[in-house]
Amino acid sequence: MKHHCEGIMIEIKINKRMANHAVGDIVSVPGDDGVPLETFWRRRLIDAEVDGCCEIVMPALKAAPVLRKSEPVIEDTKGDD
Repeated sequence: MKHHCEGIMIEIKINKRMANHAVGDIVSVPGDDGVPLETFWRRRLIDAEVDGCCEIVMPALKAAPVLRKSEPVIEDTKGDD
């Protein structure tokens, strides 16, 4: 019986037709530090270095919110003379 870590998933994009997967499919597989836990997917990624059959999809980075600097407050240093 195989046990996989829950919650750590790697997305792999299929670039060439494979058994049970069409070109363009995105497959989620359990992984650890960017390495699939399943031997099948580890071997496919090694093959991909030669034939480009699949690739790891990097998660999109969220754009950081734009912080607006407020105008500096200039205090009136002149006294009412």
